[in-house]
Amino acid sequence: MISDITWASFWVTVQSTSHSHTVTVRVPNRTITAQTSLSMQQWVGEPSDEAGETMAYISKICTQHSPDQVLCGVFEGRDKAVLTRTNVRSITFRLDVASRRRLHALATALVFLHN
Repeated sequence: MISDITWASFWVTVQSTSHSHTVTVRVPNRTITAQTSLSMQQWVGEPSDEAGETMAYISKICTQHSPDQVLCGVFEGRDKAVLTRTNVRSITFRLDVASRRRLHALATALVFLHN
């Protein structure tokens, strides 16, 4: 059963480059389900066929299985958008944006705390 929900939104604006932004949510050693998604992507200026890439994902999670040991795992791939884990202390969400034009991107992250 879900006892609480924490959320965060974060954004990146780029112009002819790439950039990323991370947000870390601290959790009181609980079982969680976390999810992130791209909420908005907006080009600035004239429309174009020029390519850009925007990706929201979970990049790191820290768990505590004993009083003196916190383990953090970094996800190498960008394929983690939803996961459920136990004994979580923190979770980091990341938004990557790469574009040859000016681009605004917004991501939303949700953390569901289980009983």
